[in-house]
Amino acid sequence: MKRNSTEPKNLFSYTVHPDREDKNRSTDVFDPNVYTVQTLSPDLKAEKDGLYDAWLEAKATREMGESNVGCISEILSFLLFLLLFQLGDLFFELLPDTQLGAILSAVPFLCFIVPFAFLHDRVTAAINRLAHRLYIKKHPEVDVDEKALDPRLSETVAAARTELGIPDHAWELDILPYRHGVTSVGETYEIRPLGAYDNVPVLIWREGQVLFLSDEDIVLRIPLSEISEVKHIKKKTKFQSWYKLAAPDTEPYKEDKVYTGWPYHACKSRIEIILRDDSRLLVPGYDASVIRNILGDTFPI
Repeated sequence: MKRNSTEPKNLFSYTVHPDREDKNRSTDVFDPNVYTVQTLSPDLKAEKDGLYDAWLEAKATREMGESNVGCISEILSFLLFLLLFQLGDLFFELLPDTQLGAILSAVPFLCFIVPFAFLHDRVTAAINRLAHRLYIKKHPEVDVDEKALDPRLSETVAAARTELGIPDHAWELDILPYRHGVTSVGETYEIRPLGAYDNVPVLIWREGQVLFLSDEDIVLRIPLSEISEVKHIKKKTKFQSWYKLAAPDTEPYKEDKVYTGWPYHACKSRIEIILRDDSRLLVPGYDASVIRNILGDTFPI
């Protein structure tokens, strides 16, 4: 989708390199803008980006394996319930043209409907856990590579936060950046596979009447006076990944009815922080509590 010049500008945006083989992968670099007050030193940024790219690749490999396992689990679960349904034909063939045969042939149908309605999720989850253990046992490198990168990445991220002056009390926040590609003639177009945003973790904190945001590459300084409006839009919002340590069905995330599945995740709302220059910061609704804590009564949502 080509970007209209009158379209509101997302405060954060990804640019996809046109020379990359994978046209749907972005650069992990946010475009600097007028709100940028500090950027990470080139050497530390290069080190962090290299480790982060490797971590993302390992994470993507693991998630792809989990998606495949999830699909297989769904199919096996459905086939199991379908087998119960097919038992009805067997009873009818064993006792043809009898009242008992008719009654028994209806029982498997009820055994199909009732368990499918009430036990489908539990049975699928059990099959998924078993299939996942078998998958990891056969492909241990999927789990090991990602974990091996964590200590080095954590140390580099800590160094980046120190250099950028990010305080310990900063809140973690997911944002929904504008992700675009560039054609050979320089036109931009939005990339949103299956209608899902990239959701990217950033850090946000407040000092007096000033809001600060950082993706650990740059720091943005936004005076609250630059915010013209904050909207809570009750509309289904699709996103790519779940980065939180807590499960989506726990507080405070379950308030927004987060759905995690394949091929995308979704929540029931999003927040738009609109600035006076008409640029905006998009936040998935499951992080509404962070916005409330940061903005307080200044912009109630």
